[in-house]
Amino acid sequence: MLRKDELERKVVEIDFPNAEKTFHYKFTSLISGTTRFFRPFFTEQVYVNGRENLRENSDPDAPAIKGPLLVIFGHESYGDIIDLPPEWSTLPRKLMLKVMVRDDYFGFRPLDYVLNKAISPFAIPIKRTWAMEGLSEEEKTRIRKYNNKQLDSAFNPENNKFDKAVPPESTTKKNGAFNKIRSGAWKVSHRVNEGKLEVLNCVFAGNTLDNMSSLPGKHLTFLNISEISQYSPVNYIEGESEESYNKRDIAKFAKTTKDKFIDLHTFTLGQIGGISILSKALKDYQSFSRLELLTEVKKTLEALNQVKDERAMYIDPELERGNGGLDKRFNNFVENLDRKGYTTSVSNGRLHINIEEIMKVPDNKKYKKENPLRYLTNKFIDVAQERPAILDVVRDVFSFEVNGYEIS
Repeated sequence: MLRKDELERKVVEIDFPNAEKTFHYKFTSLISGTTRFFRPFFTEQVYVNGRENLRENSDPDAPAIKGPLLVIFGHESYGDIIDLPPEWSTLPRKLMLKVMVRDDYFGFRPLDYVLNKAISPFAIPIKRTWAMEGLSEEEKTRIRKYNNKQLDSAFNPENNKFDKAVPPESTTKKNGAFNKIRSGAWKVSHRVNEGKLEVLNCVFAGNTLDNMSSLPGKHLTFLNISEISQYSPVNYIEGESEESYNKRDIAKFAKTTKDKFIDLHTFTLGQIGGISILSKALKDYQSFSRLELLTEVKKTLEALNQVKDERAMYIDPELERGNGGLDKRFNNFVENLDRKGYTTSVSNGRLHINIEEIMKVPDNKKYKKENPLRYLTNKFIDVAQERPAILDVVRDVFSFEVNGYEIS
């Protein structure tokens, strides 16, 4: 087998001359402008950190990174279709993106065929075998060959003219915790060609949603962009098979991706308030006051700002600006608790906890809609389980033992 860990490495970089004259650029610009008009009807605000990381050496005054760039991004909801395109126009280089997408959005072949044809200039469709039931081994093998062909096409002469975007979790249907990282991004990140290991510049984009501390009926989105990195193969173990080697290599890339998403996560009031209320529900509390909740929120923010684990720390900027942002988010959160049935105001001014609503476990397809508070809480817990310093914050502020807690 080829020893990828011994091959000369080459970063693929190509100039995109006259990109602004292409149909792809003009159409993307149209989509960006159109979604910018509609976004305020659904989204309170989108916050973006790290645009400078798309420049050489992350220097705000340096030229933009050349393409093709591989963007590995968290896909939170269908709202991303409205939230993210307007930010395209704010980037140092307007990315000429082709996105890896599923090929079965409607689940009805004629409609899926029409859609796939329509988006083909901007997408590379793949089939999700893990989401298909009742497939024979022969069918799975056939579909894997098709997917490999599609993923390999990312490096063909036509697609090399484009940046690529891959949502590695491959679905928005989740309970708040990060889903399993699939191998598509690993496959697209590199190839062996003419005796060299060709790699793409990769950027990870953490995407966090909060629909509990936003204005009722809207949501907040937080996008954090990492510094540029490239795929690096694991070291070969003498005597191992190519299949075994690739499994270890894929696992390493998946772990890197999950760690990046953990680091690029944004802590929000919806998550903090959610874990406060869940911890009370698990301790059989019947009610709490606004002051008790606000005190725990402030303690958590203080503890997060004191974390010294040499990893990035992103917190909703409104919670730290000192201009009433915290009060605004807190009031929205309390109002949403009442609107969604999580709490009921009682005569003494306290908020009664509706345990059944807090503990409800919907199907993943509807989780963020039917139990958004638990969805945000699960995200916080998942991050804490992967980041010891955050686990300590949860334990110290809420007396909540996250280790061993099963996210559901």
